[in-house]
Amino acid sequence: MEYDFQPYIGAGPLRFGMTTDEITNILGAPDMIEYFSNVPEYSLEYAYDRNGFSIYFNKEGCVEAMLFMPNTGLIFAGKNLKTVPLLSLRSWVWENDREIEEVEGFDFCSYRFGFFTTSLSTNHDPDTSAYSIMMFRRNYVEDMRAAANA
Repeated sequence: MEYDFQPYIGAGPLRFGMTTDEITNILGAPDMIEYFSNVPEYSLEYAYDRNGFSIYFNKEGCVEAMLFMPNTGLIFAGKNLKTVPLLSLRSWVWENDREIEEVEGFDFCSYRFGFFTTSLSTNHDPDTSAYSIMMFRRNYVEDMRAAANA
């Protein structure tokens, strides 16, 4: 499956701010539901393993973030972010977002475009594409950092 990625809006028919009911109406029942009591930035995950992604909801039950795994295409600006070699993707993002940064556990984060990348490679093999990409709502990272410091 492929989804068109729109920064801070969503992917395909999925939108930040949607409720669990709205997501279920679009995608059907999730393959797994996980509740979090110790994670400040979200409290619920709907895993759609068959579709290759997970949806994270805040304590109010609204979509905060979406994690796209290897078997799911994520199209942005004509590129499938999941198939572009990670270093090429990072260079392309850098040309358009000079504020990208490395984030704990993620290869890089683009605040302008609203996503993190992760890879399984620790040596940044130039041919390795992103293992997963997490899209997030506006101010997600700032709210996550504030909650961690509270």
